[in-house]
Amino acid sequence: PVAPNSSSTPIAASTAVIATSAPTPESILLPVVRLDPTSTPTETPTITPTEPLPTATPTNIATPEITPTQIVTATATQAVDVPTPTFTPPPTPTPTPTIFIVGELKGRVDADGATMKEGPSSIYKDVTTLGASMDVLLRARDATGEWVYVCCSTDNQSGWVRQHSVPLNGNTLPDNAPEGADPNNVRWLPFRAPPVGLGLPPQSPTILPNTYPLARYNENNTAFVPAIPQSSLSSIWNIYERAAQPFMSPAIVSDRGVIAYSGDGHLYSFTPENGDQRWRNNEFRAQITKAPAIRDTMIYLADDGGNAYGVEDL
Repeated sequence: PVAPNSSSTPIAASTAVIATSAPTPESILLPVVRLDPTSTPTETPTITPTEPLPTATPTNIATPEITPTQIVTATATQAVDVPTPTFTPPPTPTPTPTIFIVGELKGRVDADGATMKEGPSSIYKDVTTLGASMDVLLRARDATGEWVYVCCSTDNQSGWVRQHSVPLNGNTLPDNAPEGADPNNVRWLPFRAPPVGLGLPPQSPTILPNTYPLARYNENNTAFVPAIPQSSLSSIWNIYERAAQPFMSPAIVSDRGVIAYSGDGHLYSFTPENGDQRWRNNEFRAQITKAPAIRDTMIYLADDGGNAYGVEDL
């Protein structure tokens, strides 16, 4: 290698030929490096030693203490015989009886005749009048059986009539009727609702229990009494004793008489048996409106003027 000289003179790149003693000469090219006189050699950086890394201190890891587990020993138990469930068949449903209905029943208008209505109530308009003893056919009923739908009038009209006005007669029931059924009963007729266009009849208001308006004089719905109630009192004083003024105090009774004070200023005593006047006394300074008090033969009074009296009934 070629190093720079002391004069730092630029050296041109050249090729040198070196002769060898080898039998066959070979040419070797050596590169010549030319340095720029203005270039400054690069300083080699000084490696500053770094602080040593901290040495890891081993951490003492506590070794877990293994607690021995208690081993449960299975104890053989005697097998219990489980009874085999017995199959119980469900109860056989009771068949619902078929509702028995007939298409129509025969009836006859009673002797008073009957009024045919548009609906099953007396509030509906009249359709026509059925003559007495007229044979009709009952083809339906309302929910209560009080009204029946009847056919037909003399002018071939149908309508509602009270059941009691067209009693049933001469009916027979088919073989599939319930045993012992009455053939002359409107219950076998089909139910028929009131006409839709006419509306439902008004319902009567419910009367509260123990309430009896004048139309219901008592709980038996009796609006009259069999006789005028008689008083259990009888008068034993044939002559009504009177004072000159109204009595001011309540009457009290002693063994000897009935005592009361009158507005005429007198204290009166009457016999209990027949009401005869025994005596009267006016030795009082003011009106007495409070009831006297009696003890044995003594009578005690207080007037409205603040005076008190004690008199003896001899």
